[in-house]
Formats: sequence, C-alpha cells, structure tokens
Amino acid sequence: MNHIAIVIDWFGPYRGLEEARAALKKDYEDGLYVGIGKVKHQKGRARIQYVGISKELLSRVCNAHHKLNQITRDQHIWLGEVASVGSCQERCRISKQRFL
Repeated sequence: MNHIAIVIDWFGPYRGLEEARAALKKDYEDGLYVGIGKVKHQKGRARIQYVGISKELLSRVCNAHHKLNQITRDQHIWLGEVASVGSCQERCRISKQRFL
C-alpha cells in the first residue's frame, strides 16, 4: 500500500465567521476549514466541531453552514491550504525499520 503525505498550511485563528470571511475574500479560493468552539449546552473546553474541504471556501464558511452556525461560544475558524503532496513511501519504510 502506498501512503500519501499531504502538508497543510493553516492560517488563523479567525475570531468568528465574519473575520474568516473577510480573510477569504482577500486570499482564498479552495482549501480546508476547521470550526472550533462550543455548541449550545456544551461544558468544558472548546473543541473541534467541524472540518470541511471545499473548492469555494467563501460559499461554505458562512452563517448558513449546517455546523458552523451551531458554534455559539469561543468560536475560532482556521483556514488551510494544501502546501505539498507526495508519497511518504521511503520515509514510512525507514520509520517502520526503526521501530520494529
């Protein structure tokens, strides 16, 4: 089995959807997004509520999103771009030899 390594450059945190959308309008088209925070009645620490990928981030990161709009407190949005893609076949082989 061949393994694929993907490096993501993450940008943020943006404090809410409006701040994230302002950044999206300036620089992003496709990529990943992560919504972190607390939903209604959640206690304890903020946590990852949703991870998504889109070809049109601006149309996905909005108040109409089915999960992002449920994050009511401590909302942080991270935006990600694929930095590089490659095979980790050689590195994985070396790692297996070291730990086995």
